Amino acid sequence: MRAEREHVETATGRTVVVKRFTARRFDVPWHRHPEVELTRIDRGAGQRMVGATVEPFGAGDLVLLGAGVPHTWRSETAADEVAATVVQFRVEQVQALAAAFAEATPVAAMIRRASGGLRFGAGSADAELDALVRDAAEGDAAAVPGRLLTLLARLASAAAEPVDAAPVTPLGEAAGARVEALTTLLQARFREGVSNAELAAAVHLSESAAARLFRRAMGQGFTDYLNSLRVADACRRLADTDAPVGDVALDSGFGNLSHFHRVFRQRVSQTPLQYRRSVQALRR
Repeated sequence: MRAEREHVETATGRTVVVKRFTARRFDVPWHRHPEVELTRIDRGAGQRMVGATVEPFGAGDLVLLGAGVPHTWRSETAADEVAATVVQFRVEQVQALAAAFAEATPVAAMIRRASGGLRFGAGSADAELDALVRDAAEGDAAAVPGRLLTLLARLASAAAEPVDAAPVTPLGEAAGARVEALTTLLQARFREGVSNAELAAAVHLSESAAARLFRRAMGQGFTDYLNSLRVADACRRLADTDAPVGDVALDSGFGNLSHFHRVFRQRVSQTPLQYRRSVQALRR
């Protein structure tokens, strides 16, 4: 799949990009860049797509992504406003610190572990991240590198779970454009479904050729990717609403309840009700 390559702008003499932004919704194209990125969702919910992995996200979502990992956060419903805080920096900076100071070795090790993404618990480093944002906003450039190191050191000592980004195979421009079109159509139509014939027609290929291309790029077929989108949407609905499980299944695109239970349990290792109870227990 062809991810757009983002050019990260840095001011003269600056090596760390710190951004806090608001928007109507998260709809940035699937993209990649050579910088390491830390993203905290301050407001909003939807689906986080890292590589070919799809997971639900909500406010407090905190993820560290290694260099070159394709990613995006996408809102699933219209929202009054979403907000996020983003920090971007070069991996070489951390490697140089680790070479000069043994105390920075855990930070360098964490960056290596983030090659497929690391997810931290909400609030893991809020104070340190907010201090970095404040210094950057006030133009205190000299304080930013130290604040960044403090932030990374805090995260290196915090519990983290791998995102385990499913790898995406780089393709040539023409093939990449086709896979991008297939993925966009699947993301737009996952609730009501889309036939293999429609997918193939969208990229002017036979059904078998379109299916082979998608599997080669994404490491999974159309149905598996659709189910990833649907399960991520169901997780968000189970966590954020009191809707009956049957309604959640239908609203997320599953045709019947038994199929929903089977796919959900395969991917989440819990039943939908167990998942809802576990999320509710964590929020108490």
